[in-house]
Amino acid sequence: MIGLTSLRIGGQTLMPPKVNRQGALFVLTKIEEILTWEARIERERDTKFVELGRYLCEVRDMLFSIRGAELHAVAFTKDALRLVQPAAVSR
Repeated sequence: MIGLTSLRIGGQTLMPPKVNRQGALFVLTKIEEILTWEARIERERDTKFVELGRYLCEVRDMLFSIRGAELHAVAFTKDALRLVQPAAVSR
């Protein structure tokens, strides 16, 4: 829109620019399509991040439950060794 800021030259009023209404409508329609597409992509992206968060929580929960089972097994093994060691030492 260069040139529309000053419609007077030397005190004389210039004629306003001719507007191609069909071309302007086409451009505005394309802009609206792009903005709609961008909004849809943002919603899909937000949904994907929510899904990613859910999966990460599931993985974390699985790792904690596995790690908890490992710790329980280690504790059980240490208890078992403590019971067996005095008998092995007494030989």
